Formats: sequence, structure tokens, C-alpha cells
Amino acid sequence: MESFLSVLYTIAGFIAVITIVVFVHEMGHFLVARWNNVKVEVFSIGLGKEIFGVTDRYGTRWRVSWIPLGGYIKMLGEPTLEHNNSLPQIPRSSHAFIDKKTWQKIAIVAAGPIANFIFSIMLFTLIFWAFGKMVAAPVIAEIQKDMPAAEAGLMPEDKILALDGKKINSFEDISRYIQLNTGQDISFLIERNGKSSTLIIRPILKAVTDILGDKQCVRQVGIKFAETSHQEFAFFQSFEMAIAQTQNIISDSLTALSQIIVGERSVKQLQGIVSTARVSGEAARMGILSLLFLAGFLSVAIGLFNLFPIPLLDGGHLMFYLVELLRGKPLNIKIQEAAFKIGLILIGGIFILALYNDLIGAFQMQPIPEC
Repeated sequence: MESFLSVLYTIAGFIAVITIVVFVHEMGHFLVARWNNVKVEVFSIGLGKEIFGVTDRYGTRWRVSWIPLGGYIKMLGEPTLEHNNSLPQIPRSSHAFIDKKTWQKIAIVAAGPIANFIFSIMLFTLIFWAFGKMVAAPVIAEIQKDMPAAEAGLMPEDKILALDGKKINSFEDISRYIQLNTGQDISFLIERNGKSSTLIIRPILKAVTDILGDKQCVRQVGIKFAETSHQEFAFFQSFEMAIAQTQNIISDSLTALSQIIVGERSVKQLQGIVSTARVSGEAARMGILSLLFLAGFLSVAIGLFNLFPIPLLDGGHLMFYLVELLRGKPLNIKIQEAAFKIGLILIGGIFILALYNDLIGAFQMQPIPEC
């Protein structure tokens, strides 16, 4: 029974989070398309065959489909490879996407990711404003033996002011910075008995168990902080924190991705749809607040991923339209065809690698990591 409930939580949490994030993304495209007088023929949550749907007075079919792994909108005159940029089967129309000015196409395509970022900021603002936040001051409570912090001379009650010259406000800032460090020395500016000094510490990798029960190698220096305290924030403080939270997710994601590309971070850390489902289930079990926070995080992640300049993604389309804006005409259809094939291979490769990593973790087939 417990196993069944666990699966139920995972499925329900995953569908709830993905549905919200996909709806926001596609609504961004939809609204800007409508504002630019483009007819939207289909607005689908999910992929595949329709489960149910309704058609509004503007002729848009709002549908829910069987596969809850994405969604899309279909605009009148939306270019596809078989159209060959001429759209012979579609009458020229002021409501067709292809007949809009290039800047309008750019606005429509960019609106999806931008909607994800705006949604995340709004959601994080609401969370911080309504529920506050647990905060730990950057003051050390305990030093672990035989760890880099102890060897470097850090002591309990030391306050960490900055890491590599970057100001530190909370324990969360320290944890983020250490995790993104890839084996290099970190300069700790500390305050002890009213005096400041600098210590150089190199984090080490240590195996830990994450919330999903998977073994992961994480970077640690061996310090523990005082227990967190609950703090409440005014609306504008919450808004500023929400913007910072969104910026941190973007910058951390780009840093981690660049480290994977150059080989400083293992590709095993690339995760996909199965891990998302497992995390969603765990968040659902932890409560609505955790689920909302996860929705905000995934909304940023999906918005960012869609901006990558890979054909088939929004970023790939934006790249084509920016070239069109500079050239005054679209790229040759043969070039677009080749680019879309390359994009399909890239996305397929990323999906397969992420799925492999997910399954290895989900079925605990990986050996205990030697960090």
C-alpha cells in the first residue's frame, strides 16, 4: 500500500508541476500571438491524441492530450519544412504567422520562455511574502574533524563575510558557491572576535544520499551552521528576493552546464523526465509549498532550456529570425532543413543521456560513487 501511494504521489506531483509550467509557457506564446493578430488554431496541454477539448469563439481548439510531457500551440501559417516558406495550401492572410513582420515573430517565439521567467518571479514572490523563508546566518556552529575547514583553521563562531571576494549573506550562498566550485581553492574572508582574516580552502568530494535516496558526490569543506530561523518579508523585499532566486537558478544552471561541456563536471549529473517525476513526487509528499517551489524552479529551467540556440527549440527559431532580420529575408530552406536535423539529433541525444542517468538512479543500478 505504501509503495502504491508513493507511485501515486509521484505521478500526481509530476503531472501537476509539468501541466502548470507547460501551460504558462504556451500561454506566453498564445497571448503575444493574439496581440499580434495571429490566429491560434490549437492550444494543447500534452502531446498525442486529444482526450477532450473545446473550441472558443475565435476558432482556437483548447485540448488536453494523452502524453503529459509537454504541449504546443498551432498558429495559422506557422512555418514547417514542407511549407517551403511559400505556404501554397494556406491563403495569404493578415492572421497568418508567416505574414507577420520579423520582429513580431521574434516577440511571439520569445514570449514562451519569458512567460516562464515572469511566472517564476511571481510565484517566488508569493511564497516569500506569504510564507517567509528559513534563513541561516553565515556563522559557523561546528567544524568537522579531518575536513578542509578544520585543516585550514576555521573555528566555531567564525562569521563568513565573502568567498573569493563575493559577499555572503546566508548559509545558502555558501552552499551554492561551494557546489559550483570544481576543485579550485576558495578564498574565505572571515570575521573572528571583531577582526577579519582570509583563509584558503579547497573543497573535497564526499558521497552523500540525496532526497531521492541516490548516492551523489558533493563538494564539502566540513562546516555546519546554526539552525535556521524563520523570517518574514515585506512584498517588495519578497519581489527582490524572487528576482535574485530566478537569477541564481539561471546562473547556476549555465555554470553547471558549461562545466559538463568542458569536462569539469560529470555528465551523470544531467537529469531528465524520470528524475523530475521522482522529485515532483517527493515535493508532493512534503506539501504544497515544496510543490510550488519546485514549479517555480522548473519554470525557470524550462524557459532557459528553450532559449538554447538549438533548432526545434524556441532559441533555434529565434536564431533563424534574427538572421532573417539582419539579411532581410529568411535563410535558404536547405540550410533550415539541415539545421533542424542536427537539432533533432542533439535533443534526442540529450534526452537519451538524461533518461539513462535517470533510470540508473531510479533503479539504484549505479555503484556507490568513489569520490
